[in-house]
Amino acid sequence: MIRRGPASDGVIVVLITALAWYVRWPGMEAPALSFADSWVALIAHLDNPVDVARVGLTAPGFALLAKMWFLAVGFSTTAAQTPAFVVGVATPGLTYLVARRIGAGRPAAAMAGLLIAVSPIHAEHSVMLKQYTLDALMSVGLVWLTWPMIDDRGSDTVRRLGAVVIAAVAATLMSASVAPVAVSSVAAAALVTWRSGSRDIALTAFLSYAAIAGSWALVLMRTLPNELGEYWIGHRLSTWDDVPRVVRELASGLGL
Repeated sequence: MIRRGPASDGVIVVLITALAWYVRWPGMEAPALSFADSWVALIAHLDNPVDVARVGLTAPGFALLAKMWFLAVGFSTTAAQTPAFVVGVATPGLTYLVARRIGAGRPAAAMAGLLIAVSPIHAEHSVMLKQYTLDALMSVGLVWLTWPMIDDRGSDTVRRLGAVVIAAVAATLMSASVAPVAVSSVAAAALVTWRSGSRDIALTAFLSYAAIAGSWALVLMRTLPNELGEYWIGHRLSTWDDVPRVVRELASGLGL
């Protein structure tokens, strides 16, 4: 018998990916990188990995990956735009698949993928030398990795927990913006492991992630320019009164 489900999902992924490519491709024809990319572009002139990571500021892992990319292909406007473009085009389709993985129907999963495919801000960052499209991909990837533990609560939770912690640490070091998703993923995976009876392992795993991420955050905050820290103060959540502002920002990001 023909299994129509997987085939239908494949067609939808292809269509969403094609739409994402169509929306983002005009930005690849820009004559030059934007002014906001100029700081990160400095890594093309640096050789010390520590200096490259410092240029990355809150995304040292992304800066190091970008440097490795430039060493492999050389620096140019197209080379600088290509990684974010590829990731930006791939993320909407992956979002659809993750939505299906967690039990969403095709219409709901397609809507999730389409929202990212046509998001003005995501499209804009897909042709910039920035980590934001990678942030989206890593966030969706963490959900993909964590959900099986939440869904079936089956055997081998310790191995799965280890994979989630490793991925969460890597994602956090890649970009601080992914930290909220990483913390949630580790907490969820540790809770499932705790309930399965491996309480010591669950607690150790969560505390290990917290220690690594916390130590990195302390080092990071000590090295950031004061002006940047002062700028971020107005963009942090401190009370429930900030929730309406977050909703407005999300609506703005989706062009609503």
